[in-house]
Amino acid sequence: MKITLSLSDKISRTTGESEIMLRCSMGRACRLRAKSGIYITPSFWDRKNNQIKSTNRIQTTEVIKASKIKLQLDELCKHIEEESLKIPCEDITRDWLKDIIDEYNHPESHIRASEMPFFEVMDIFIKTESKDSNWKATTAERFITLMHHLRSYEDDRGLTITFKMLDKEFFDDFADFLLKSKEMRNSTNAKNLKLLKWFLRWATLNGYNQNTFFEMYTPGVCKTKGVKAEKKVIVFLNEDELKTVRDFDFSDNKRLEQVRDVFLFCCYSGLRYSDVEHLTQNSVYDDMLHITTIKTNDTITINLNNTTRAILAKYHDEDNPNAKALPVITNQKMNIYLKEMAKICGIDQPITKTYYVGSKRVEETRPKYEWIGTHTGRRTFICNALSKGIAPQMVMKFTGHSDYKAMRPYIDITETAKANAMKLLDD
Repeated sequence: MKITLSLSDKISRTTGESEIMLRCSMGRACRLRAKSGIYITPSFWDRKNNQIKSTNRIQTTEVIKASKIKLQLDELCKHIEEESLKIPCEDITRDWLKDIIDEYNHPESHIRASEMPFFEVMDIFIKTESKDSNWKATTAERFITLMHHLRSYEDDRGLTITFKMLDKEFFDDFADFLLKSKEMRNSTNAKNLKLLKWFLRWATLNGYNQNTFFEMYTPGVCKTKGVKAEKKVIVFLNEDELKTVRDFDFSDNKRLEQVRDVFLFCCYSGLRYSDVEHLTQNSVYDDMLHITTIKTNDTITINLNNTTRAILAKYHDEDNPNAKALPVITNQKMNIYLKEMAKICGIDQPITKTYYVGSKRVEETRPKYEWIGTHTGRRTFICNALSKGIAPQMVMKFTGHSDYKAMRPYIDITETAKANAMKLLDD
C-alpha cells in the first residue's frame, strides 16, 4: 500500500493547527482518502513535498512538538500498512481505513473483543442478555453465582482465567473444585456447566472467544472418581391427595385459601406458576385460556374445565392488581405457604430423594408437604392426565412441551402406577 500525505487548508481558530490528510492506494482499483486525526501548525509543513519540515538544530518547544508529530505520523502509516496485509484487497474500504486510523488514535476504545478479560466479557454478557433477552431475575442471579464460583476457583488455584485456557483439564478441575470445596451435588454441578457453556456460546458468537473446545466437552469422570448422575424424583399429588386439598375448608384462613386455589388452578390447567402469575381476565375468552408463555414465548390455548372455570369465576369480581385473573403472590411466599397448606391437609407421605456429591451417595427423606412447591401443580396435571389415559401428544399440547424427551419421566411414572394397579387384580 502506498500512502501519501497532504495538509488540510482549514485552520482551527482555537489551536491554529491544520489536520494532516492521508491518501492510500493499492493500484488503480483502490484509492482512498481519510483524515489522520493528527494536527500540526502549518508553518511546520512542507507543502511542496507534502511532509513535515526538517527541524533545525535549535530545539524549541514547537520544534520538539513537530518531531513528535512526525514520529506519530510514521507509526500511523506503518500501522495502516501492516493491517492492510491481514485482509483481502477487496475488504479494504473507506470504513475500514477510518476504523484502523481511529484504532491507532484511540486504542483504549478499540480493545479487540478476543483480547478482553474473561470476567469483563462475562459481565457484559449478563448485563446485555438480561436486558435484551428479558431474563427473569433468577437467571441473572444464577450467572452471577457462577461468576463467584469461577472467581473462587481462580483464587484457590492462583491463576487468571482466560478463554484460551478452557480445555479439558480446566473443566475437569473446575468440576472437582466445586465438588470438593463447595460440596456441590452432581446435578447442581451439571447445571453450572450448562450455564458456562451458554455464556461461552454467546462469547464465541460475539467475537470474544475463539476457543470452541467447550462444545466437545461432556462431564465424565473427573478427578473425583465415580461421578454419578441423579435419578429425578417427581413429586406430585395423586387423585386422592388432590381431592383432599380441593375439599379442605380454608374459609377461616383467606391467605391459605387463595394459595390453595391458585395451586389447584395449576394442577388442573398445567400452567407454570409464571404464566398463572401473568394471567389476566383478558386472557380468558371462548371458554379457553389464551397464553403466551413466559419461559418459552410459545402461544398456547387451553380449554377450561369445571375446576379452572369455577376458580376463575370465584375471583372474577375481586379487585386484583392490573386486572389479574387470580390473586397470585410472589413465588417465594407461595412456596412457603404451599408447604403450610399441604401440611394442614395431611399430605405427609415420606418421600426419599437420593443425590450424589461426587461418588458420595446422600439420601434425604422428608414428608411430602416439604417437597411441594409451585411447580408441583404442573407436575400434578401431567401425571394425572397421563394416568387417566390422555395421550402424551395431547398433554404436550396443553403444557407447551415440544420435546417428547421432557415427557419421558412422567410417562415412566404413570406406566409404573398402571402396572402396580394391575397387580391388585392378581389372585
